[in-house]
Amino acid sequence: MALKDTADVRKSSLPRVCFNYMKAIIEAGIIGMPYALRECGIVLGLLIWVIVAAMTDYSMVILARSGDATGAESSRCNTENS
Repeated sequence: MALKDTADVRKSSLPRVCFNYMKAIIEAGIIGMPYALRECGIVLGLLIWVIVAAMTDYSMVILARSGDATGAESSRCNTENS
């Protein structure tokens, strides 16, 4: 679905993007981490936690780079341009 007018696209500020990023990570941790730590144990659970955090960070880097490469001004435009 193409955008009709690029003036209608709302630009996100860096603080807003950072806040949404942190909010998503915190919410996922609140729901999933206690269960994972209980099932895996403290050592393996924390190891998995660090691995998942690194993978999440890397996926955000890829999204940011693809946005820069396509010239997208929002995540919606990034998806449409990709």
